Amino acid sequence: MGPLLKEMRTSPVAAVVNGILGVSGILGVGIVMVMWFIRGARRTVPLQNHEVRLKITQDSFLLYLGIGSLFLLGGAAFLLFALVQITTSIRVFDKGLVWRRFGKKRVVRWVEVKQFGPGDAAADSLTSWRMVLHNGELIVFHSGLYNRREFTETMELMAEQIEETYKQFG
Repeated sequence: MGPLLKEMRTSPVAAVVNGILGVSGILGVGIVMVMWFIRGARRTVPLQNHEVRLKITQDSFLLYLGIGSLFLLGGAAFLLFALVQITTSIRVFDKGLVWRRFGKKRVVRWVEVKQFGPGDAAADSLTSWRMVLHNGELIVFHSGLYNRREFTETMELMAEQIEETYKQFG
């Protein structure tokens, strides 16, 4: 692949923020459980109508179960996303790139690239670059996980390397 020209990793601040959100979401389950136990303690106060007490108990159980599930799923999703961010990287070499994402490694040589350039962005704050390979495969790089300036520099470096390869091999 030649000498390593640049390595870009995801923003560690974003991974930390997502990790904190994940832990906070899971801690939210603990808070909901404490509230449920407090509710259970209050329930021991005698009510006149047994049917009303039973209905309140069933409804509150479903409410706490639903809220706890949302916190747990949200927290797990943020933790998983933080772990994915930690393992994501782009390494640009003289003759190609190695892109690690979602635990997979993708190697692309510059001679395989048919077209490369800025793509459509979902929002003004996000940018994307599209790489079309000769076999028709489309690879889209999004700036959402990376430092914006470093992302732009890396994409421009990749474009330069692809252009030099075109000049060299036609």
